Amino acid sequence: MKTRNLVFALFGLLIGTVGYASSYVGLDRTGILEADSSFVVKYRYKERLAYHIYTNGDTSIVLYSTDGSSPVMSSQYKEGFGKDYLSFLSMDYEHEGVTYEVDGRMMNGGYLAFNGYKEKDTSLEKPDDYYQLSDILWEVGEYRDCKMYYHEEENNTQMRVFAFNREDGVDYNEACKTVLKMSGVPSVQLEPGWVVITADFFIDEDRQYELVGQLVKDSIDFEETITINTRDLELLVGGTTEERIEFSNTLPHLNYCEVIGWSQKLDEKTSDYVVEFLGDMCIYFNLYGRYDLTEFQAYFLRAAMYRKEHYIKHQMLSRKQADLFYKELLEHQSSNLEENLLDF
Repeated sequence: MKTRNLVFALFGLLIGTVGYASSYVGLDRTGILEADSSFVVKYRYKERLAYHIYTNGDTSIVLYSTDGSSPVMSSQYKEGFGKDYLSFLSMDYEHEGVTYEVDGRMMNGGYLAFNGYKEKDTSLEKPDDYYQLSDILWEVGEYRDCKMYYHEEENNTQMRVFAFNREDGVDYNEACKTVLKMSGVPSVQLEPGWVVITADFFIDEDRQYELVGQLVKDSIDFEETITINTRDLELLVGGTTEERIEFSNTLPHLNYCEVIGWSQKLDEKTSDYVVEFLGDMCIYFNLYGRYDLTEFQAYFLRAAMYRKEHYIKHQMLSRKQADLFYKELLEHQSSNLEENLLDF
Protein backbone atom coordinates (compact mmCIF):
# COMPACT_ATOMS: atom_id res chain seq x y z
CA MET A 1 0.00 0.00 0.00
CA LYS A 2 1.26 3.43 -0.94
CA THR A 3 1.43 5.71 2.09
CA ARG A 4 1.43 9.48 2.27
CA ASN A 5 1.83 11.30 5.54
CA LEU A 6 0.04 14.40 6.76
CA VAL A 7 1.31 16.49 9.66
CA PHE A 8 -0.01 19.52 11.52
CA ALA A 9 3.26 21.39 11.12
CA LEU A 10 4.60 24.88 11.68
CA PHE A 11 4.28 25.93 8.03
CA GLY A 12 0.60 25.04 8.00
CA LEU A 13 -0.03 26.91 11.21
CA LEU A 14 1.57 30.09 9.94
CA ILE A 15 -0.56 30.22 6.79
CA GLY A 16 -3.76 29.07 8.48
CA THR A 17 -3.97 25.72 6.72
CA VAL A 18 -2.92 22.15 7.35
CA GLY A 19 0.64 21.24 6.40
CA TYR A 20 1.69 18.08 4.62
CA ALA A 21 5.06 16.33 4.73
CA SER A 22 6.64 13.42 2.92
CA SER A 23 7.57 11.52 6.08
CA TYR A 24 5.82 11.01 9.38
CA VAL A 25 6.75 13.43 12.14
CA GLY A 26 5.80 12.53 15.69
CA LEU A 27 3.96 15.24 17.60
CA ASP A 28 4.59 16.10 21.23
CA ARG A 29 1.12 15.79 22.78
CA THR A 30 1.98 16.96 26.26
CA GLY A 31 -0.28 19.76 27.41
CA ILE A 32 -2.74 19.36 24.53
CA LEU A 33 -6.23 20.56 25.44
CA GLU A 34 -9.61 19.01 24.82
CA ALA A 35 -11.92 20.87 22.45
CA ASP A 36 -13.91 23.75 24.00
CA SER A 37 -17.21 24.38 22.23
CA SER A 38 -17.62 27.77 23.97
CA PHE A 39 -15.30 29.19 21.29
CA VAL A 40 -17.91 28.44 18.60
CA VAL A 41 -20.21 31.43 17.97
CA LYS A 42 -23.12 31.67 15.53
CA TYR A 43 -24.25 34.91 13.90
CA ARG A 44 -27.70 34.94 12.30
CA TYR A 45 -28.30 37.44 9.53
CA LYS A 46 -31.66 38.50 8.12
CA GLU A 47 -30.34 41.45 6.13
CA ARG A 48 -27.95 41.62 3.23
CA LEU A 49 -27.09 43.81 0.26
CA ALA A 50 -26.39 41.89 -2.96
CA TYR A 51 -24.82 43.42 -6.08
CA HIS A 52 -24.62 41.83 -9.52
CA ILE A 53 -21.35 42.64 -11.27
CA TYR A 54 -22.18 42.73 -14.96
CA THR A 55 -18.58 42.93 -16.18
CA ASN A 56 -17.63 39.43 -14.93
CA GLY A 57 -20.89 37.83 -13.77
CA ASP A 58 -19.87 37.71 -10.11
CA THR A 59 -22.07 38.65 -7.20
CA SER A 60 -20.81 40.60 -4.21
CA ILE A 61 -22.75 40.62 -0.95
CA VAL A 62 -22.62 42.26 2.45
CA LEU A 63 -24.26 40.62 5.45
CA TYR A 64 -25.26 42.95 8.28
CA SER A 65 -27.70 43.33 11.16
CA THR A 66 -29.75 46.48 11.66
CA ASP A 67 -29.14 46.41 15.41
CA GLY A 68 -25.36 45.97 15.05
CA SER A 69 -25.36 42.67 16.96
CA SER A 70 -23.39 40.85 14.24
CA PRO A 71 -20.21 41.93 12.46
CA VAL A 72 -20.55 43.15 8.87
CA MET A 73 -19.27 40.41 6.54
CA SER A 74 -18.59 40.60 2.81
CA SER A 75 -18.06 38.09 0.03
CA GLN A 76 -17.72 37.88 -3.74
CA TYR A 77 -18.55 34.70 -5.60
CA LYS A 78 -19.63 33.25 -8.92
CA GLU A 79 -21.25 29.86 -8.37
CA GLY A 80 -23.40 30.54 -5.31
CA PHE A 81 -22.84 31.82 -1.80
CA GLY A 82 -21.39 29.09 0.40
CA LYS A 83 -21.70 26.46 -2.34
CA ASP A 84 -18.47 26.97 -4.20
CA TYR A 85 -15.76 25.34 -2.09
CA LEU A 86 -13.54 28.37 -2.75
CA SER A 87 -16.02 30.89 -1.31
CA PHE A 88 -14.62 33.41 1.15
CA LEU A 89 -15.88 35.96 3.67
CA SER A 90 -14.14 39.03 5.10
CA MET A 91 -14.79 41.06 8.22
CA ASP A 92 -13.14 43.59 10.54
CA TYR A 93 -11.78 42.42 13.89
CA GLU A 94 -10.30 44.54 16.66
CA HIS A 95 -7.42 43.13 18.71
CA GLU A 96 -5.50 45.10 21.33
CA GLY A 97 -6.69 48.42 19.94
CA VAL A 98 -5.83 47.62 16.31
CA THR A 99 -8.48 46.88 13.68
CA TYR A 100 -7.65 44.10 11.23
CA GLU A 101 -9.29 42.96 8.02
CA VAL A 102 -9.56 39.18 8.36
CA ASP A 103 -10.42 36.66 5.66
CA GLY A 104 -12.13 33.35 6.18
CA ARG A 105 -12.82 30.43 3.90
CA MET A 106 -16.38 29.14 3.79
CA MET A 107 -16.84 25.49 4.72
CA ASN A 108 -20.03 23.42 4.99
CA GLY A 109 -22.19 26.29 3.77
CA GLY A 110 -21.69 28.71 6.62
CA TYR A 111 -18.61 27.94 8.72
CA LEU A 112 -15.46 30.04 8.56
CA ALA A 113 -11.88 28.84 8.75
CA PHE A 114 -9.80 32.02 9.04
CA ASN A 115 -6.73 32.10 6.84
CA GLY A 116 -5.42 35.65 6.45
CA TYR A 117 -5.38 39.13 7.92
CA LYS A 118 -3.90 42.58 7.51
CA GLU A 119 -4.12 45.84 9.38
CA LYS A 120 -7.16 47.77 8.20
CA ASP A 121 -6.52 50.03 5.21
CA THR A 122 -7.54 53.62 6.00
CA SER A 123 -6.65 55.07 2.59
CA LEU A 124 -10.33 55.16 1.58
CA GLU A 125 -11.29 57.33 4.54
CA LYS A 126 -11.76 60.77 2.99
CA PRO A 127 -12.82 64.17 4.36
CA ASP A 128 -16.54 65.00 4.52
CA ASP A 129 -16.31 67.29 1.48
CA TYR A 130 -14.72 64.64 -0.76
CA TYR A 131 -17.95 64.16 -2.72
CA GLN A 132 -20.23 66.75 -4.26
CA LEU A 133 -23.98 66.15 -4.52
CA SER A 134 -25.65 66.47 -7.91
CA ASP A 135 -28.47 68.99 -8.19
CA ILE A 136 -30.68 66.56 -10.09
CA LEU A 137 -32.08 63.12 -9.26
CA TRP A 138 -31.23 60.11 -11.40
CA GLU A 139 -32.92 56.93 -12.60
CA VAL A 140 -30.66 53.88 -12.20
CA GLY A 141 -32.15 50.69 -13.59
CA GLU A 142 -35.39 50.10 -11.72
CA TYR A 143 -34.54 52.63 -9.02
CA ARG A 144 -35.97 56.14 -9.41
CA ASP A 145 -35.08 59.46 -7.79
CA CYS A 146 -31.53 58.44 -6.87
CA LYS A 147 -28.99 60.86 -5.48
CA MET A 148 -25.65 61.05 -7.24
CA TYR A 149 -22.47 61.80 -5.27
CA TYR A 150 -19.46 62.56 -7.44
CA HIS A 151 -15.80 63.36 -7.09
CA GLU A 152 -14.00 65.24 -9.85
CA GLU A 153 -10.94 63.40 -11.13
CA GLU A 154 -8.40 64.54 -13.71
CA ASN A 155 -9.53 65.62 -17.20
CA ASN A 156 -13.11 66.20 -16.03
CA THR A 157 -13.65 62.51 -15.23
CA GLN A 158 -15.74 61.59 -12.21
CA MET A 159 -16.06 58.86 -9.62
CA ARG A 160 -19.82 58.56 -9.05
CA VAL A 161 -21.88 56.86 -6.33
CA PHE A 162 -25.66 56.51 -6.66
CA ALA A 163 -27.95 56.08 -3.64
CA PHE A 164 -31.66 55.28 -3.28
CA ASN A 165 -34.03 56.05 -0.39
CA ARG A 166 -35.70 52.90 0.94
CA GLU A 167 -37.71 55.08 3.31
CA ASP A 168 -37.27 52.62 6.17
CA GLY A 169 -35.13 54.77 8.47
CA VAL A 170 -32.34 52.16 8.63
CA ASP A 171 -28.75 53.39 8.84
CA TYR A 172 -26.95 51.62 5.97
CA ASN A 173 -23.62 53.44 6.35
CA GLU A 174 -21.52 50.56 7.72
CA ALA A 175 -22.90 48.08 5.21
CA CYS A 176 -22.47 50.49 2.28
CA LYS A 177 -18.98 51.47 3.42
CA THR A 178 -18.07 47.79 3.12
CA VAL A 179 -19.72 47.55 -0.32
CA LEU A 180 -17.68 50.47 -1.63
CA LYS A 181 -14.44 49.32 0.03
CA MET A 182 -14.64 46.00 -1.84
CA SER A 183 -14.19 47.96 -5.07
CA GLY A 184 -11.74 50.57 -3.78
CA VAL A 185 -14.30 53.39 -3.71
CA PRO A 186 -14.21 55.95 -0.86
CA SER A 187 -17.28 55.84 1.35
CA VAL A 188 -20.21 58.26 1.26
CA GLN A 189 -21.98 59.47 4.39
CA LEU A 190 -25.63 58.56 3.88
CA GLU A 191 -28.75 59.73 5.65
CA PRO A 192 -30.97 57.07 7.31
CA GLY A 193 -32.90 55.05 4.76
CA TRP A 194 -30.49 55.72 1.90
CA VAL A 195 -28.53 52.83 0.40
CA VAL A 196 -25.87 52.61 -2.32
CA ILE A 197 -27.27 51.34 -5.63
CA THR A 198 -24.10 51.35 -7.74
CA ALA A 199 -20.89 53.27 -8.43
CA ASP A 200 -19.01 53.94 -11.62
CA PHE A 201 -16.14 55.83 -13.20
CA PHE A 202 -17.48 58.36 -15.71
CA ILE A 203 -15.41 59.70 -18.60
CA ASP A 204 -18.16 60.67 -21.03
CA GLU A 205 -21.57 59.43 -22.14
CA ASP A 206 -19.98 56.60 -24.11
CA ARG A 207 -17.41 55.56 -21.53
CA GLN A 208 -18.73 54.68 -18.08
CA TYR A 209 -16.97 51.91 -16.17
CA GLU A 210 -18.78 49.90 -13.53
CA LEU A 211 -17.05 49.81 -10.15
CA VAL A 212 -19.56 48.24 -7.77
CA GLY A 213 -22.23 46.47 -9.81
CA GLN A 214 -25.92 47.12 -9.22
CA LEU A 215 -28.03 46.40 -6.16
CA VAL A 216 -30.30 43.40 -6.60
CA LYS A 217 -33.73 43.42 -5.00
CA ASP A 218 -33.57 40.58 -2.49
CA SER A 219 -36.23 38.20 -1.23
CA ILE A 220 -37.84 39.26 2.04
CA ASP A 221 -37.32 35.82 3.64
CA PHE A 222 -33.50 35.90 3.48
CA GLU A 223 -31.70 34.30 6.43
CA GLU A 224 -28.10 33.14 6.79
CA THR A 225 -26.14 31.72 9.72
CA ILE A 226 -22.38 32.22 9.83
CA THR A 227 -20.38 30.30 12.44
CA ILE A 228 -16.90 31.21 13.62
CA ASN A 229 -14.45 29.69 16.06
CA THR A 230 -13.30 32.70 18.08
CA ARG A 231 -10.17 30.89 19.27
CA ASP A 232 -9.13 30.40 15.65
CA LEU A 233 -9.63 34.13 15.08
CA GLU A 234 -7.73 35.18 18.20
CA LEU A 235 -4.76 32.95 17.37
CA LEU A 236 -4.66 34.11 13.76
CA VAL A 237 -4.16 37.74 14.79
CA GLY A 238 -2.37 37.53 18.12
CA GLY A 239 -1.43 33.95 18.95
CA THR A 240 2.07 32.57 19.46
CA THR A 241 3.47 29.67 17.44
CA GLU A 242 3.17 27.41 20.51
CA GLU A 243 -0.50 28.36 20.99
CA ARG A 244 -1.28 27.65 17.34
CA ILE A 245 0.41 24.26 17.54
CA GLU A 246 -1.53 23.39 20.68
CA PHE A 247 -4.80 24.46 19.07
CA SER A 248 -4.18 22.47 15.89
CA ASN A 249 -3.43 19.38 18.00
CA THR A 250 -6.62 19.53 20.06
CA LEU A 251 -7.81 16.00 20.77
CA PRO A 252 -9.32 13.87 19.42
CA HIS A 253 -7.89 13.72 15.89
CA LEU A 254 -9.09 12.06 12.72
CA ASN A 255 -6.61 9.29 12.00
CA TYR A 256 -6.05 10.43 8.39
CA CYS A 257 -4.79 13.72 9.80
CA GLU A 258 -1.74 11.74 10.91
CA VAL A 259 -1.09 9.21 8.15
CA ILE A 260 -2.91 8.58 4.86
CA GLY A 261 -2.69 5.17 3.22
CA TRP A 262 -3.98 4.89 -0.37
CA SER A 263 -6.42 2.13 -1.33
CA GLN A 264 -6.53 3.09 -5.03
CA LYS A 265 -3.73 3.42 -7.56
CA LEU A 266 -3.75 7.18 -8.13
CA ASP A 267 -1.69 9.39 -10.41
CA GLU A 268 0.10 12.33 -8.81
CA LYS A 269 -2.50 14.95 -9.74
CA THR A 270 -5.44 12.95 -8.40
CA SER A 271 -3.43 12.08 -5.31
CA ASP A 272 -2.80 15.76 -4.65
CA TYR A 273 -6.53 16.52 -4.83
CA VAL A 274 -7.22 13.73 -2.32
CA VAL A 275 -4.60 15.13 0.04
CA GLU A 276 -6.07 18.61 -0.34
CA PHE A 277 -9.58 17.36 0.42
CA LEU A 278 -8.56 15.38 3.51
CA GLY A 279 -6.53 18.36 4.72
CA ASP A 280 -9.66 20.51 4.45
CA MET A 281 -11.61 17.94 6.45
CA CYS A 282 -8.91 18.03 9.14
CA ILE A 283 -9.19 21.82 9.37
CA TYR A 284 -12.98 21.70 9.55
CA PHE A 285 -12.99 18.87 12.08
CA ASN A 286 -10.62 20.73 14.41
CA LEU A 287 -12.77 23.87 14.31
CA TYR A 288 -16.32 22.49 14.16
CA GLY A 289 -16.76 18.87 13.14
CA ARG A 290 -15.78 17.36 16.50
CA TYR A 291 -18.92 18.81 18.10
CA ASP A 292 -21.34 16.95 15.79
CA LEU A 293 -19.88 13.79 14.25
CA THR A 294 -23.09 12.86 12.43
CA GLU A 295 -23.18 16.18 10.60
CA PHE A 296 -19.45 16.02 9.97
CA GLN A 297 -19.83 12.63 8.29
CA ALA A 298 -22.69 14.00 6.17
CA TYR A 299 -20.60 17.05 5.22
CA PHE A 300 -17.66 14.82 4.28
CA LEU A 301 -19.83 12.89 1.84
CA ARG A 302 -21.54 15.99 0.40
CA ALA A 303 -18.21 17.74 -0.09
CA ALA A 304 -16.62 14.67 -1.70
CA MET A 305 -19.41 14.43 -4.28
CA TYR A 306 -19.32 18.20 -4.88
CA ARG A 307 -15.57 18.18 -5.49
CA LYS A 308 -15.85 15.22 -7.84
CA GLU A 309 -18.46 16.99 -9.96
CA HIS A 310 -16.60 20.30 -9.73
CA TYR A 311 -13.36 18.79 -11.02
CA ILE A 312 -15.18 17.16 -13.96
CA LYS A 313 -17.17 20.31 -14.79
CA HIS A 314 -14.07 22.50 -14.88
CA GLN A 315 -11.93 19.81 -16.58
CA MET A 316 -9.53 19.69 -13.65
CA LEU A 317 -9.72 15.89 -13.65
CA SER A 318 -10.95 13.40 -16.24
CA ARG A 319 -14.07 11.44 -15.35
CA LYS A 320 -11.95 8.35 -14.66
CA GLN A 321 -9.63 10.35 -12.36
CA ALA A 322 -12.61 11.94 -10.60
CA ASP A 323 -14.21 8.54 -10.04
CA LEU A 324 -11.00 7.25 -8.46
CA PHE A 325 -10.74 10.46 -6.40
CA TYR A 326 -14.24 9.88 -5.01
CA LYS A 327 -13.72 6.15 -4.47
CA GLU A 328 -10.53 6.85 -2.52
CA LEU A 329 -12.33 9.32 -0.24
CA LEU A 330 -15.04 6.79 0.53
CA GLU A 331 -12.30 4.49 1.83
CA HIS A 332 -11.58 7.09 4.53
CA GLN A 333 -15.12 7.86 5.67
CA SER A 334 -15.07 5.22 8.44
CA SER A 335 -12.27 7.26 10.04
CA ASN A 336 -14.88 9.93 10.82
CA LEU A 337 -16.64 7.67 13.30
CA GLU A 338 -16.15 8.18 17.01
CA GLU A 339 -14.58 4.78 17.64
CA ASN A 340 -11.87 5.50 15.07
CA LEU A 341 -10.79 8.93 16.33
CA LEU A 342 -7.27 9.17 17.73
CA ASP A 343 -7.25 10.26 21.37
CA PHE A 344 -3.91 9.85 23.10
